Amino acid sequence: MFAPNDGTASPCGWLRVWQGDTLVEDAPLRTEFEIACEAALDAVRRHEWPATLPLFDTLEIGIATPGIERRLPFGEETISTFEALHEDSYYGVLEFFKARAGLPETDRTLQPGQIVPLISQVDGDTRVTVRLAQHRRVDPPLDPALVLDEAERSLAPVEVERAVAQLPGEPFFVTSFQGRKVAGVHVRGALPGLAITAGQHANESSGVVGALRAARHLNTHRDAHYALVPLENPDGAALHHLLQATHPKHMAHAARYTALGDDLEARTKPPFGEKAARLEAIARTGARLHLSLHGYPAHEWTRPRAGYVPLGSELWTVPKGFFLIFRRHPGLDGMRFLYALTEELHSGSPELAEFNAVQQRMWHAHVGELPFERINGIPCLVTTDERSTVPFTLVTEFPDETVRGAAFRLAHTTQMRTVLAAARLYWKGLLA
Repeated sequence: MFAPNDGTASPCGWLRVWQGDTLVEDAPLRTEFEIACEAALDAVRRHEWPATLPLFDTLEIGIATPGIERRLPFGEETISTFEALHEDSYYGVLEFFKARAGLPETDRTLQPGQIVPLISQVDGDTRVTVRLAQHRRVDPPLDPALVLDEAERSLAPVEVERAVAQLPGEPFFVTSFQGRKVAGVHVRGALPGLAITAGQHANESSGVVGALRAARHLNTHRDAHYALVPLENPDGAALHHLLQATHPKHMAHAARYTALGDDLEARTKPPFGEKAARLEAIARTGARLHLSLHGYPAHEWTRPRAGYVPLGSELWTVPKGFFLIFRRHPGLDGMRFLYALTEELHSGSPELAEFNAVQQRMWHAHVGELPFERINGIPCLVTTDERSTVPFTLVTEFPDETVRGAAFRLAHTTQMRTVLAAARLYWKGLLA
């Protein structure tokens, strides 16, 4: 199959013309996809930006195009030029601002403002609009029928705020850049303190539901001691909710970071903003274990105009099932805890075990060997890391971006089970 690529190794259009048996033209053909993406980026490059950060409140990139949206008969896989335009325009713009600031492509600290691709399907000509705007604070009404255990979609910030308010314990909060509450709760007990957070990357939404579900079970333990911040990035979650209204099965990576445009975890000095809630959770509990619940794309992640594979995120381009990242300070071990945890998670859910087996077979067929060691059937990356004051950090990674329905229920149930098992093993002394 002829799959044309241009000089940057990016997929492109192509035109071949024969006159009789003679090939008279055989060269790239710029499609509306390529032209639209380039037009949006050129508009950003040509603009005279201010010298101080943030550069804007909201930068909207509107692209209306006929496009392609085709679900494939395997897992969550989808062919979507709409999703590809979102990814290329968002990351392309963010990379431009990083380069302009002299920062590496891997930087997560830059605060240009909120970049919002608004990709829509229309008949007729493709239209591109790039404009600066003030964010619109629109929160959806509360769903009185929402049952956390049965949730089949991500939660809006107001739904999370209500769920936290219903939990016992001492409430605390900080305010996000756009004025939303980053709500937390501290339950005091005789056991060692535990910090639980989710929603750092707001398009990774299963951990939010899983953390809230887990809290209700933790509260049945008389001596439980933990602090919970189930949605660290409510501004990103609000954008995720908005984008899902049009494209519920898309990764929506523009909702990943805060409304300032940075990754809140990367903030190392005041003002900490949304991260202050995590820091308070750690300070209140004196936690030796931080459970940080995350997700990643549930179908192939592509950036067609940047070489196809997502720049800097090559490891995440194909899903590989549920896995764990275990960070520990130098000189610490914790492997007894990790072995016990993976054994409980794998053996306690045949559905998760089968899900991981299917995903890992797919990874092996398309990529090769897993980059992580498998412990009891669950891939684990163990690193020495001092980015947190907490001696041990367990990061969960479930391929939850783009999923809904039964797949989302499995995702947040796995997140909940991980919190409960980790808390029990931690309180049992396996990280002493």
